[in-house]
Amino acid sequence: MSTLKELFGIDVRSLALFRICLGLVVLLDVASRLPDLAAFYTDAGVLPRFSLLEGMPNPWTLSIHLMSGTAFVQALLLFLQGVCGVGLLVGYRTRWMAVLAWLLTASLHRRNHMVAGGGDDYFRLLLFWSMFLPMGARWSLDRALNPARQPLPARAFSWGTAALLLQVAIGYLMAVY
Repeated sequence: MSTLKELFGIDVRSLALFRICLGLVVLLDVASRLPDLAAFYTDAGVLPRFSLLEGMPNPWTLSIHLMSGTAFVQALLLFLQGVCGVGLLVGYRTRWMAVLAWLLTASLHRRNHMVAGGGDDYFRLLLFWSMFLPMGARWSLDRALNPARQPLPARAFSWGTAALLLQVAIGYLMAVY
């Protein structure tokens, strides 16, 4: 078991840095999509909701962004996604922010798949695995506001840490392939 912990354990300081970087990427992703909000995510743009739903190969693929085709609602959803990015950045309610950031990011990518690429797929996977990691254990408001102040282990070991490390390794292997 100690070999597995050594192989698949992650230093909690590294997880804190990962959380901060993930929050920054969420914010940069939102900022990069804002200028083209009307063109890519509204009914007045290049892919109205009815066209997307008609040609959708999998009708079970859901998107919160399909609830309205107005620019106001899309901007509100992007704003919520940005709030999740700030929450990840500062480590406030880290697990919930990771869940909401993943949900909103996946929904945004499903709203217009024509402007999503391979990097977006990888970004969604990193957000997904982050839901299962103790990212708020260090350098976070969660830790500062925790009155218990229990001593933390130096390394985190779980299925989430193993999955994240395997995801990165598989990403590199596929790049080599």
